[in-house]
Amino acid sequence: MKFYQVALILMLVHLTQGEFLGKFVFHSNSEESNGKASLAVYHKPESIHFAPSPGTLPADEISSVLTLSLGLSIPKDITWNGLLAGSLFQRPKAVMMISVENLPKGTTATSKASQRILVELNDDVSSVGDAYLMSSKQSLTSHVNKIMHGGSTTYSISADEQTAAMGFSRGDQSKTAFWSDMTDSWKSVDGEGHTKEGMTKHAVYKRISQLLPKGFIHQNEEKKVVVNTKDLQVTFDLKNQVDFNIFSELVFMKSQYEELSNKKNLVVDGAPDVCLLSISALKGIEQKYGENSKQMKAALLLLDAVIPQLVADYQSLYKGDILIVGLNLHSDASAVEKHQEDLQHVLKSLKEQFGQEFKHIVPELHSSKVEKSVHKNLCGAVQGAIARFAPGLKFKCNDEGDVAHKVYRRSLVAADKKTVQPSNLASRYDSMFPVIFNIWFWLLVILALATYAISVAMWNMDPGRDSIIYRLTEQKIKSD
Repeated sequence: MKFYQVALILMLVHLTQGEFLGKFVFHSNSEESNGKASLAVYHKPESIHFAPSPGTLPADEISSVLTLSLGLSIPKDITWNGLLAGSLFQRPKAVMMISVENLPKGTTATSKASQRILVELNDDVSSVGDAYLMSSKQSLTSHVNKIMHGGSTTYSISADEQTAAMGFSRGDQSKTAFWSDMTDSWKSVDGEGHTKEGMTKHAVYKRISQLLPKGFIHQNEEKKVVVNTKDLQVTFDLKNQVDFNIFSELVFMKSQYEELSNKKNLVVDGAPDVCLLSISALKGIEQKYGENSKQMKAALLLLDAVIPQLVADYQSLYKGDILIVGLNLHSDASAVEKHQEDLQHVLKSLKEQFGQEFKHIVPELHSSKVEKSVHKNLCGAVQGAIARFAPGLKFKCNDEGDVAHKVYRRSLVAADKKTVQPSNLASRYDSMFPVIFNIWFWLLVILALATYAISVAMWNMDPGRDSIIYRLTEQKIKSD
């Protein structure tokens, strides 16, 4: 058996503060890790080139690769060599990442991809939200907006508030949107942290039929979507939030494209744009119906039809000058099933010790009431329970210095205000330094070469033959 760390987060979350306690680490063989995550290239402009065999891309370098594709600097070097150098004077106008979590093993969000790159998950990245981070201090959208002084158009959209929050950025044209169960509507937060109500559930109902592919029938009065294809017959009850979420996310993402297409001045403003779209609805479908259920198959059929349409829409909007990729994260349900009995013993032990209302929801572990003061004790109790009942598992507690989770996994407004500022020399580092340095360096090189060439030309000049001045002023010899 070879050890690898499966990206399975089992969070113990305070329902009001969203504190991250830690995660389980599963031991398994290398075969189970194959196909765990991948990056699909849906569209790339002529200025972007990927190596034919790029190798495995570390998950914590995805945001850096997207930033480099825009021709912008990154905080630290990357190890992946799959992105080839392109023209410095022709970079994409935008990058877009369509992420899908909890895909069943062996499936993809859509089959329509020109290239697929294997992604290696690690301790720093185990979810879509983590992949949005450039570093522990900055997200992809924040980094781009900082370089562009807030002039970039950035979208971070997901029904899951925590995932959307990881893409939060301050900027004049920044938007972070998520679904609110309290108001039964989408909420959006601008770059200043101001929240406003967005599309309501009733508005989503009215637009569902516009995105349904062949074989999907929307029954508006009954609030149902009937799937009737050759190999699949199933019904989604839109009054149920789990069934509703998959349609809600796709409808809202489509509406954001329409909003951006009506503001074409933002597309041609000269500042690169970043769109982060995350589909999180498969998680609820898996928990309610199962990984191999008809509902899951129907949801995948829907994604396979809608995602290529979104790609085509944005490709047309930016006239092909946009890099569009898709991050596919597969479910850990199969790994968890092997440890179900052990986990039940762990949960029982925690309930007896702390009396909390723990509920096992694959692949997450929640508590209805966990205060900060007991986090340390609770973490130790989890580790102790696992050591007794599940020796094949490990639990990694959240480090108090884990800035990424402490800063970003909170409210959208607080996310940017509580960012830890770098200290000492790092605080004096300007992200524009590499750009300015290159401009001055190559300008001086060109001036030096030009001066040398002119000097050589003048040194070898014959005034009587090469200069028009001497030729015109030369006096003819008078003859008697």
